[in-house]
Amino acid sequence: VSSSSSPSPNILQQVNRWFREHSKAYEIFHNGLVGLKRSHNQQTAESQTQQDKKNLENELFRRELYDLGEAITYAMHKESSAHGATFVLVTQIEELHEACRKEGILSVNVSAPLSNSKFSLPHNLEHINESGNAVLAWEVAQFLQTNQLVPAEHVNSKNP
Repeated sequence: VSSSSSPSPNILQQVNRWFREHSKAYEIFHNGLVGLKRSHNQQTAESQTQQDKKNLENELFRRELYDLGEAITYAMHKESSAHGATFVLVTQIEELHEACRKEGILSVNVSAPLSNSKFSLPHNLEHINESGNAVLAWEVAQFLQTNQLVPAEHVNSKNP
């Protein structure tokens, strides 16, 4: 079947809307399917979170994950350099920070500045809040200025 014979998503949305507006049975059926899909997605996300925690307990998995992160970082550095850009890794992973420094890749470890528990969002969202983002921005700006990666005309001389 060629892709040109498949209806476009827009047409499918229009048909779906028409049936929902003109058929109560279809509307109920549709809403039930959407509800099942949402429930399944929520269950899938919860089971994925549990699987992620289990995976992180596995040393081999963590090693492969780290190796992949290192390979991606090195590739990003190489690609940046090929285009005349300076790559800077911002990380909380000490081992990756040190590996990059050994390879001559600029890296800033923000673990210490972000270790304040008040920077975390609630409900185990595992992300920093507005205050944490401010600290992160400050640390990155200081690193860029210290390493003379910000052109002089962009540096505010009033606030060294």
